[in-house]
Amino acid sequence: MPIAKKQQVKKGNTASPKKHKWYKGVIVIVAGLALIGVVLFYIIGGSTAGEKTGMERYLQDKYSQEFKVTDVKSNAVGIGIPGQVVGKAYPVNDSGLVFEVGKSRATGVYFDGYSGAVWAQEERPRVESFLKTVYGTEVPDFDLSAHIPTAEEPDPIRGKVPDINSALAQYGDNFSYSIGIKTVAHSELSQSELEDNITKLEKVVDFVLAKKVSSPAVRYAINIEDQNAGYLCNLFQNQLADKSMVNSCLKKVNRKAW
Repeated sequence: MPIAKKQQVKKGNTASPKKHKWYKGVIVIVAGLALIGVVLFYIIGGSTAGEKTGMERYLQDKYSQEFKVTDVKSNAVGIGIPGQVVGKAYPVNDSGLVFEVGKSRATGVYFDGYSGAVWAQEERPRVESFLKTVYGTEVPDFDLSAHIPTAEEPDPIRGKVPDINSALAQYGDNFSYSIGIKTVAHSELSQSELEDNITKLEKVVDFVLAKKVSSPAVRYAINIEDQNAGYLCNLFQNQLADKSMVNSCLKKVNRKAW
């Protein structure tokens, strides 16, 4: 009777067919994701570069000078809502004059804040000079905004931006001008200190009202150093002309005011 030969077991690759399929599946998925990433990189990168070029061309055509646009990104509003593409821009001859430029995805209309940046730059020394008459040498930090409200529509300024006085005379019936004061108190204000700040607030209000614009606004904010609290007053349009409202506006809030 013949003797049965022993079966020899080959050493080496002992992985099961199922394991091979699993590895292959992972490789396919990873390769697919990498490919999608590369495609999206070039699509988004190319789109961003195209938007940047379009914004620079829009600004140059509008103001007859060259601009540099950076940090272009998409601001989505929500699902199904196109939102905006926005970037930062500045004239090539003044890199410190930075403003926002953008385009509505829904309408394709460009908008920008160049004229407002020019006016704020021009007006800032005047505001500082005025605040010295109110506060003395220690002028508080302040925000300043002077612009024509556009609601994503092109403003009427073309070519050289007029000085702010000329702009106020021509566009004062559609002009926004606001000042935001930011000060600090070492502790909670006494009644006399509160009244002193209300007097200062009234002077700031009078300064803004003297601009005779359609949309004046004042924000007066005081942080208390040793508390998570402060004093805050926000006044808009007709509220500024209401003396009783101005006088009673500055209230303590349970948070930092700025």
